[in-house]
Amino acid sequence: MALTTITADLPGGARAEITADQVSAHFAIAPQLMVFDDGEVRYAERHPFLLIHIPGGRPVTDTGEGIDLRRLAELLEALPIDWDQPDPTQACVPHIPQIAQVLVQAVITDDDPASVVFV
Repeated sequence: MALTTITADLPGGARAEITADQVSAHFAIAPQLMVFDDGEVRYAERHPFLLIHIPGGRPVTDTGEGIDLRRLAELLEALPIDWDQPDPTQACVPHIPQIAQVLVQAVITDDDPASVVFV
């Protein structure tokens, strides 16, 4: 898609405007920032990117152990959840099993990720 500026939640309750790569209508990939005790903000080194819910600015997950964030965004968008809400938590609750399956599908494996199906 395109670069976008979003207001994102940071650790410790801080918020910051960051530039992110919008990969779907409601999700963007952004650098993971860490806030240290002295207030310094630095990029995370171990898992450098996050998938962020754009309307709310909340992180969904980081790159973790081989998670394809673009694929995850695509799979989350396909769920029957109103992602336009700033806080879709309540809308997500009935779909926890599907969200868990989507996370499994987004993990990069030796197999073609497109061939993985819901269990």
